[in-house]
Amino acid sequence: FAALHHSFADHRNMASDSDEPEDDRPPASGDTALEEHDGDPDDFDDGLSSHVVHVRNVPASSSLSDVKALFEDFARLGLGSSFCYRVADAVVAVEFESAAAVEAAVALTGTVLTPPKVGDIKIPGEVITVVPAQS
Repeated sequence: FAALHHSFADHRNMASDSDEPEDDRPPASGDTALEEHDGDPDDFDDGLSSHVVHVRNVPASSSLSDVKALFEDFARLGLGSSFCYRVADAVVAVEFESAAAVEAAVALTGTVLTPPKVGDIKIPGEVITVVPAQS
């Protein structure tokens, strides 16, 4: 996402540095998001980054599906869906649709995340910590 953000900002700067006359036409359909945010690409990050948590102490044997399962009831409870991705060996970032979902996720701190059994081998779980991601 950060790369897309920087690419957008670079493209915008290149467009404003050109010698071509500015276009006074109203924005085409789909360009209204820029107009609503005064054209500042940094505004796009504000809503997204505030709804991300980091799940820490994730066992190496746990998959992203194991982490996502922690939040499977959120949609049923009206808290929206989640999207998980690994940011470090023992840390998974989870993006939510609302601040209420972030609060509910943080309340899961202390939960034991246990990977699924492999054959007859039961892998011990780890106590996870869920914290809001730093912007």
